[in-house]
Order: sequence, then structure tokens, then C-alpha cells
Amino acid sequence: MALPTLEEIFASDTAGILRREPAAARPKVSSAEERILQIMEDVNAFHAEHGRLPDADATDRDERGRARRLRSAESENAELLKTVDRCGYFSESADVPVDDDDDLPSMDEIMASSLITDNNIYAIQDRGQAPQTRVANEEPARRQPCDDFDRFRPAFNACHVAVDAGDARYVEFRYGGKIKEGDF
Repeated sequence: MALPTLEEIFASDTAGILRREPAAARPKVSSAEERILQIMEDVNAFHAEHGRLPDADATDRDERGRARRLRSAESENAELLKTVDRCGYFSESADVPVDDDDDLPSMDEIMASSLITDNNIYAIQDRGQAPQTRVANEEPARRQPCDDFDRFRPAFNACHVAVDAGDARYVEFRYGGKIKEGDF
């Protein structure tokens, strides 16, 4: 018994199982230059959306990544990045905030301020809210052993189990000092 040839196998395929379509075109691998230009395009898009450059200290992971990629690419490829810079990152007249030394106090003013001259380090400087006075407990606790504690032990044990399981929690004592069975 002779084995069928490939042509015979393909010809006998009526269900189309062996029919092969050409593979989809693979995405073109970009060159290093195109990847660097894409970094600046991402920064331009971020600037257009947010009105600022990405911050390396931002809480958003994507923003930090953009800032990091831009910083690493600019050192070697600044001339290439300038060609697609639409957000003014590489412009010579970038709007950089200038510190005015006139607004800052001099050392003499700082040393003469009440914060420095007041020798009491424990004084409260911000007195925006008066401290609340605490009322001392009028009746200090006088602990006495409970003669019939064994009667209440199952209730206390159940309470401890509920707290350990997270079904109950500790709260501040209430009810004006009056405790009744089941008040925990």
C-alpha cells in the first residue's frame, strides 16, 4: 500500500482543515531612532493633555516612566528629540520659575523672629484651637473579685472569641458606669 503524496492529501481535504492562509504581516520592528522619536511624541501627547511636562516624582507610574525615558533619551539624542519637540522642552527660552530673593527673609529677620527668641521649646506655636480639658474620672475603679464569676465566664469567653474572629471589636466604655449582663 503506497502512501499518498502531499498533493493527494491536500486535494482530499474537503473540510479545509489543511488549507493555509498567509500569515498576517508582522509589525515592523522600529529602529532605535524611531523609538527615541516615539518617546518625545509620548511626552508631547502628555503635555497636550495635562498642560505640563511629566514629573519624575509623580504618583502615577506612567507619568514617572515618561519622565524617566525622556531624561535617559535626552542626554544622547537631544538634537533628534528637538526635531519633534512641540511642548518646548528643548527651547532656549523655557519658562523656568525664577526665585526672587527679595521675598525671602534675611538671616537677621529669621534670628529675630519670635520662633527663635522664645526659649521655651515646649510652647505651642499654633494656637488655632484651644486644648480640650479632660474631666478626671469621679469614681476611680475599685476592683473587687466577683464571687460568682464562673456564672459569667461563658459569656466572656464568647466575647473574646468574637473579638479574635473580627466579628466584634473593643469600644469605649459607656452607660454611665452601669453594666448589665450582655452589655459587651
